[in-house]
Amino acid sequence: MERKLERKTVRRISLSLYSLGVIFLITGLLLNAVVLPVQADWDGSQLQFSGSCSGNCEVVQATVCNIGASAMQGSTTFQVLFKDAGSARTGVVIFSGSVPPLGVQGCTTLSFNPTTIGNPPGGTYPLGNYIFRAQQRPDYPGTDVNVFSEQCRPFKDQGECQLPTPTPVTPTPEDTPEPSPTPVTPTPEDTPE
Repeated sequence: MERKLERKTVRRISLSLYSLGVIFLITGLLLNAVVLPVQADWDGSQLQFSGSCSGNCEVVQATVCNIGASAMQGSTTFQVLFKDAGSARTGVVIFSGSVPPLGVQGCTTLSFNPTTIGNPPGGTYPLGNYIFRAQQRPDYPGTDVNVFSEQCRPFKDQGECQLPTPTPVTPTPEDTPEPSPTPVTPTPEDTPE
């Protein structure tokens, strides 16, 4: 009788362990089927420009602020775009720089000197429209990862600023072909009599 009791106990334990294993297997399959969002490493900062850009012959600038709930954990990049007429958002990038880490509600002035552009874009440069564009910090959850300042046109007259002379492209020695020797044909005066 004791043996029967032992067998029933072993059988119940085995059945319980088997049932528990099946439950774990089903739970694992269900958890694997559910896609959980990946946690981002965004630092909680959010950049926003304050007003328009402005400038003169030596500097074009705009102010950007961190209006996010947390300080920036590192720097990010900004560009200055230029277009002769129309929206500078679709213009040419003429300068790139770095936005330093900003604390909560911290601001900084981004600037560049338009006369340092060695090969300015064609058209009426520097007479045209400028805009600053800054990138949010990595993993920013919003849809606008680029933020723009308001557009400005700091120059009123084409001759207002002295621009550098465009830098000519000089060929390197590898680009210059070696001259080939030219055969000399004797003339009647060169031949001995």
